Amino acid sequence: MGSTYEEPAKQPTNSRSGLYRVDCGEEKIWIIFDHSIWGEPIQQYAVGVSDAAIAELMGVHFLPSNRLQLASSPLLLRWRDEHVLVDTGIGTLFPGMAGLLQERLAALNVRPADIRAVLMTHLHVDHVGGAFDPQSGQSLFPNAQFFVSEPEIEFWSQSQPDLGDIQDVPPELINLTIQCAQQALSILGKQIKPFKSGVELLPGINGIALPGHTPGHTGFSLKSGDEELLAVGDSTHDPILHLAHPEWTSMGDSMRAKAVETRRNLLAKLAHDRIRFHAYHFPFPGIGRVRPIADGGYEFVPERWWWE
Repeated sequence: MGSTYEEPAKQPTNSRSGLYRVDCGEEKIWIIFDHSIWGEPIQQYAVGVSDAAIAELMGVHFLPSNRLQLASSPLLLRWRDEHVLVDTGIGTLFPGMAGLLQERLAALNVRPADIRAVLMTHLHVDHVGGAFDPQSGQSLFPNAQFFVSEPEIEFWSQSQPDLGDIQDVPPELINLTIQCAQQALSILGKQIKPFKSGVELLPGINGIALPGHTPGHTGFSLKSGDEELLAVGDSTHDPILHLAHPEWTSMGDSMRAKAVETRRNLLAKLAHDRIRFHAYHFPFPGIGRVRPIADGGYEFVPERWWWE
């Protein structure tokens, strides 16, 4: 069923290739650096928190208290001999920025037509922008089935989606967010497969409802043999701010109370079950585990890079 597959040349795990390979049981996963975003001012990711509290936390970690640099890293799965993406990066939809997903795929000898499925965590521009060409109105992955949760589709299908708690966001960014999501639903329409959480989407892959950042925000549990990797999308944006203080929210969270509830439950499960996970915006490659610390917080324990 799949296309002819060539094992790519070995990629140095710390090079400018923007690729980092990990295994999950018998399956292979490449973490792909698509682009980075400067979060400035940092208060965008700690809404309503005092400057002093932010400075104290960031200072302990020897980091500036005025801005964050967020990586954006889709996943490419070589899963049961098929190519599967988790999110598609930003594409060319954001002014002055272009995603590198297509370039990274080419380095792995993977053509857009080889992708058989795309698992969407949500339809924000930095996750779905790389799925289609806004100029031609064409899908960039013509043979792929796009899995999008039913609540996410329902929300963005409204003529005027209620963005709820999103405040103090520039109107042009709000308009771009809505336009991109609705373009995605329109252009990818025939390729979209709606799903309910908890249902197996592909062998060993289940969608997990993680609402808050958007109403239909979804994570994906990837299981092969005795191993599991959980892709958590934007359930947490920063490994310091949102783990030490799960109650701190981001400007882009449309349902802030729900985002906090979801994050607390997710972190508790990740820590208790020692689950390996990938967070889309964590520093590349963004893979590791969490452990509980004092006062209801958590600490990210990044996976040590392995060397070929």
